[in-house]
Amino acid sequence: GYEMDKNQRIRELVATQAQSGYYGSLTGQILQNILLRGSLLVPDKISDANPGMLNIVAQSKNIGPISLSGNYYKRNLGSLGEAFDMNGAIASVRLGYQLYPFVIVGVEYLRTFAKNKDGGYSFVDQTSPFVALNLAF
Repeated sequence: GYEMDKNQRIRELVATQAQSGYYGSLTGQILQNILLRGSLLVPDKISDANPGMLNIVAQSKNIGPISLSGNYYKRNLGSLGEAFDMNGAIASVRLGYQLYPFVIVGVEYLRTFAKNKDGGYSFVDQTSPFVALNLAF
């Protein structure tokens, strides 16, 4: 049968090595129409074995029933110079239309990047429709 070790997570946390570094988050607006949010996590001894991460989000004010947002996410930063080199990054753009006060339909475009052997990048593109519920609690 299946037996759960309730103390396993506690043992893992006790054995964890302390790490220090910097975490920053910044939010701002451009012309009161575009909201930008970004966060950066940088360990003190950043390396491929101890990587950092970057996330940038942009969101426009709704123009009538239309909304637009974008996201850039990069993890496994071996150095700060790798933040925008696109290898392993994920970028997305989402366009939505508010069909009803609580229903949004739209399309999302997703692009992932992978470095080729020749040093260039290959892209994997996805476009998919979505339906979202917009509920206020």
